[in-house]
Amino acid sequence: MGKILILEKRTIEKVDEHNFAFIDAQNLYKSLIKSGWKLDYFKFRKYLQKKFGVVKAIVFIGKQNRYKGQYAMYHKAGFELVYKDAVPYKDKDGKITMKANVDVDLTVGVLGTYIDQYDKAVIISGDGDFLPLYFYLKNIGKLKRIIVPSKKSYSTELNNQALKDLVTFMNLPLEKAEILSS
Repeated sequence: MGKILILEKRTIEKVDEHNFAFIDAQNLYKSLIKSGWKLDYFKFRKYLQKKFGVVKAIVFIGKQNRYKGQYAMYHKAGFELVYKDAVPYKDKDGKITMKANVDVDLTVGVLGTYIDQYDKAVIISGDGDFLPLYFYLKNIGKLKRIIVPSKKSYSTELNNQALKDLVTFMNLPLEKAEILSS
């Protein structure tokens, strides 16, 4: 009789998670460019779904006309895009570049706009600015994974013992094979 009760409990338990991925597009893009890799958007979307139960993948991205092709590829592959207008920014060398600074938008999306719609969050970024977000999500049981685009270029604060087991690097051989263009 005890076995029947266990069997009944298992049929009631939720088997699949309803997870969302939140992607810092600039961090992902710059890491891939530095590494000389080309992302296969379709493989990446499938990888997120298969490996982490991601039902919705949201890309927080700066809006610039020159990236229309990239936006179209994300959209075709099943990503949702949240745009922020890019503005001129002077870097430390005095060079003017366009930047959107989507960190706050991504954080508000994770903790505000979408918080009641997902079981757990998968964050794609190697940016240390998200540390408070990671710890908060971990503490409330809503952090599934932190996917860092490149082990060569990321915030070493992600090596923190409390987060270490939640970090996956995209440039490890197994991960790379699943998400990059051949």
